[in-house]
Amino acid sequence: MNWNVGKITDYFDNRNQNNIWEYSQEYAKLSMEEKPKVDALLRDNIQGYLDYIESMRQPDLLRMIAGTIVDDIYRSANLLYYYSDDVADYLRATSAVIMNWYSKRGIQIHYMSNNTYSDMQRPLIVFPMMFKRSGLLFICPQHIAWQEMEKRDILIEHFCLYFKDFEKSSRDEASDLIQRCCESGVHYIHLDIDGGLPSFEKEIRDCRGKKGHYLFFKEEAPQDSGKYVDLS
Repeated sequence: MNWNVGKITDYFDNRNQNNIWEYSQEYAKLSMEEKPKVDALLRDNIQGYLDYIESMRQPDLLRMIAGTIVDDIYRSANLLYYYSDDVADYLRATSAVIMNWYSKRGIQIHYMSNNTYSDMQRPLIVFPMMFKRSGLLFICPQHIAWQEMEKRDILIEHFCLYFKDFEKSSRDEASDLIQRCCESGVHYIHLDIDGGLPSFEKEIRDCRGKKGHYLFFKEEAPQDSGKYVDLS
């Protein structure tokens, strides 16, 4: 496979196919000797591309690239056949490198969504693992509540029946995590399933318009081609 793509967003594009899935399967075929070489190639391609955009003094383009990549990862997380170590390894070699590049330049990515889910398996189990490997902290009050439910042997099929019992404490913890991320510069995805706009008001108010903060909001269903909104 030719790992030299035209744009670094191509590593995550899912308009014609789910590139994260397809490329991760190719990445998995690499031998132990080949992987370090491909990792170095991917790192050089990614950093070189972003360095070039930065040298052109196009901050709006840098912000658009960040938003597009995170949005593609989020959308792909909703479309993957299944999550595996192959996907995790591919994201570590690509997305995590990108997130680190932005961090070194004092830029923080805030990606927010209030999408709804009938099947809670993806947001509660797949998303936390996938976004961690991507270099983004996954913050979700429903996931925090689910972690507490697991300790009490509550089945995921019964999540909606018990969520109200854990809602206040999980929302408080999510707010604390967001505050700490904003103070430390950690990139994050904040998903509040079917949450109202008040769920996101504080982080938007605290960070919007400030230097080094990229704010993106996704309201349209991730399975559709709807784009995120840039609130920066």
